[in-house]
Amino acid sequence: MLVIDNAGKSVSTFGGLATLAAKTRGLAGVIVDGGVRDREEMEEQRLPVFARHMTPLTGRTRIALSAINAAVSCGGVRVRPGDVIVADGSRRGLHPGRARPPGCRAGSQICKRRCGCRSGARTRG
Repeated sequence: MLVIDNAGKSVSTFGGLATLAAKTRGLAGVIVDGGVRDREEMEEQRLPVFARHMTPLTGRTRIALSAINAAVSCGGVRVRPGDVIVADGSRRGLHPGRARPPGCRAGSQICKRRCGCRSGARTRG
């Protein structure tokens, strides 16, 4: 799982090529506190991508990488490497910690705590 903290900005930090690379490398999904683009390419790859915004505006020259494999904030929830993250098409959430959240069965992708992100691959606008 990849979690990107872009402070909710409406510029893209993830798109079609990044989705293909993530899928090829075996990522389970992506959560972006910010914007993504190339919805059709994301849907083709069938990689779950959740984001605050769907935008055509590239982040190139507008954002900078500050850390990899470090703690970030997504919708006000602190996420650290190794934390459990669960989501589905109607609810998505972050459950900080390494144990499954209460009420979640093994294999279930539903989480009770929302992170404020919408499903960018399924959101209009």
